Amino acid sequence: MSAEASCCKEIFALSAGAGAIWAPGEPYFALFRRKFEIGENVSRVLIGITAVSPEPARQFVFDLFFNGVEIGVGPSRLGRSPGGEGLDSGRPVLYYNTYDVTEIVRAGGQNEILVLCMAEEGKALLARVSYIDGSGQYLGGFDTSSEGWEAMNADPVFRPDNSIGTHYYKAYAANIDAVKWRASAGESGVFTAPVLKKGALDAYELTPSPVGPVKRYETAVPPENIRKTDEGYFIDLGREIVGSIRAKLEAETDSEIEVRFGEELNPDGSVRYAMRTGNVYVEHWRVGPGEWDIAAPDMMTYRYAEISAPVPFEINSINGLALRAGLDDSESSFDSDNPLLNELYDFTKYTVKATTQDLYVDSQSRERGAYEGDLLINMLASYTFYSETAVPRFTFEYLCTHRTWPAEYILLMPYICLLDLMQTGDLSAARRQYSVLKECNFAALKGPQGLVRSGNTAAQGVNAVLYDWPPSQRDGYDTNVLYPTVLNALQVKSFASMAEISGYLGMEEEKSRYLAAAGELAAAVNDTLYDSEKGAFCDGLYADGTRSTHFSQHASAYALWGLGNAFLRQNRLEGVCEYIRSANGLKTSVYGAFFLLDGLYRSGVPGAAALATSWMLSEHPGDMYTWAYMMHELGATISAEAWSPALKPNSTFSHPWGAAPAALIARGIFGIEPLEPGYSRFRVNFRRAGIGRASIVLPTTRGPVSASFCGDNYSVTGPEGCEWKVYINGEMANGKWQMKSGK
Repeated sequence: MSAEASCCKEIFALSAGAGAIWAPGEPYFALFRRKFEIGENVSRVLIGITAVSPEPARQFVFDLFFNGVEIGVGPSRLGRSPGGEGLDSGRPVLYYNTYDVTEIVRAGGQNEILVLCMAEEGKALLARVSYIDGSGQYLGGFDTSSEGWEAMNADPVFRPDNSIGTHYYKAYAANIDAVKWRASAGESGVFTAPVLKKGALDAYELTPSPVGPVKRYETAVPPENIRKTDEGYFIDLGREIVGSIRAKLEAETDSEIEVRFGEELNPDGSVRYAMRTGNVYVEHWRVGPGEWDIAAPDMMTYRYAEISAPVPFEINSINGLALRAGLDDSESSFDSDNPLLNELYDFTKYTVKATTQDLYVDSQSRERGAYEGDLLINMLASYTFYSETAVPRFTFEYLCTHRTWPAEYILLMPYICLLDLMQTGDLSAARRQYSVLKECNFAALKGPQGLVRSGNTAAQGVNAVLYDWPPSQRDGYDTNVLYPTVLNALQVKSFASMAEISGYLGMEEEKSRYLAAAGELAAAVNDTLYDSEKGAFCDGLYADGTRSTHFSQHASAYALWGLGNAFLRQNRLEGVCEYIRSANGLKTSVYGAFFLLDGLYRSGVPGAAALATSWMLSEHPGDMYTWAYMMHELGATISAEAWSPALKPNSTFSHPWGAAPAALIARGIFGIEPLEPGYSRFRVNFRRAGIGRASIVLPTTRGPVSASFCGDNYSVTGPEGCEWKVYINGEMANGKWQMKSGK
């Protein structure tokens, strides 16, 4: 056991509730501090910390500072421990974060911990400082129940009044009274003894956070993006962030400054702070004469800000405060002779970076909710750019106990787990969640034709079939069918994924059983839902066994993706691809586009990869079903929830499920995929599709994979000790495994 792991055990081996505290008066905003000295013999200093509750606001409770430096925010959303019955049962899990602050310790001098907390319910902070010597032995420390801690009711400073949330959650804006904040630093009696909340955390199972630190990163605003107005200032960060803002300003007299944030501009050029999503992003700062440095602790999704006041004031500097994980952009790169393709790569890379906190959610604006379908696209996009795999895995395991309503989404969970173990080479999550994954099917609802149904024929509620989202993007899908093609195709994918997982876990009987189930259901899909005259799949079967006469693009696209080359009869591949082509463009949403385009790339049908690339790179004027429209016409800098707000009026401009091009570049155009867990063996299948030159560096847990092509030249380099095979449009370029020998 490492020194840090040993110390973590010491931190929380005691009763979790024994040391919990809050400020007197049970405020929403509470501030805590502790000053202490550290001896010269201490080699490492760790701070373990957690607080409740992250649920009402669906955001972090604590913001930890040590010696004036922000260390991190937390905790993550509550988990659930195994136990009970069903997917959504079990004891609540409260995650704690552990930070090594040794580098900024003032050895032999005075140190200070400062913690700002915000919570609507629970209202309990638990923290412990631990000292470790050079041999890794625990030397002692103190926790929040010990003397020396001070607490402050910070509501008078932050003035919680208006929520920046929606009906999904309530999160009060920090309406900072900077005058009172400054005065409180020297005002006696503002900090008092905290209230000890013994037993406040006893209901929770305390667990170390499996993800890395999340904190605020200052992003400079280009000077040309700051414009003085009659009322104050207009600011354009240049790109949207998840986070808040920091301003250094100077006022002539007492004033209430209003700050408005938004993703878009109104037609008159003002900031659309009453957003499409239902959020109203407004906060107020009270200042007096002189200079002020204000850093807001809120979490918003915005690009633009307006700062105004009824009296004159000057902004000396202003920066965005991006709240995110620390990701290394240098791990990945891409370049090609196609400017739009380069732009899409950068667009989706920034999307992943900006929206990665500690749990993948649909967006941090309207819902702040994790969804299985969102996770699939988000994790594949992340794999393209970063070797970090903790957040995708944590989100997968979170969803194992927090399933969402769409029927198809639980069917995606085995495939998501398979992607995780193939990327990481670590089978532990698959082992932990295998019993949950076994529940992710509708095998018990098999009909007389051999097809499955979800059990919910309504348009909403648990196990309702999503088809695509928003509903206007379903290409007229016949939702009256009882046995939808979309659902059955994804059930085949789910069974096949379970077979692979079972094999890697050494469960050969289970593997055979799931393969048989996949083959049996695939045969039923092929036999009953395919129309040989149209060369396409219909939308499904009705309750009486008759076939729908409607043929949406979705039905064939999901059949192509879900059954794939292994289960879709080979004599039908070309017909299905041709039927999809005949639509003359995407009929799916930005979410559904992933499945359609990925299926085309994988089909191996001549011209299918070129079709996928051409649709991904489409930039026809006025065609809103394109990423070019999203970037150039909407001005989105993070992928949006829909092709256009005209198709979904309450759309977010910060929705990573629209980042499919990231995976389509890496796994489609370059065809880079692991063949064995952890990339010990992988393949590269170049599908150039009209691209003359391109090169990519893709990170893995073993090291980078580099691939490039130009003219007739192809090149692949992999991590040491790995083997790979190279294909060009499905044809093997070299019959031998290639390998970069280990040292």
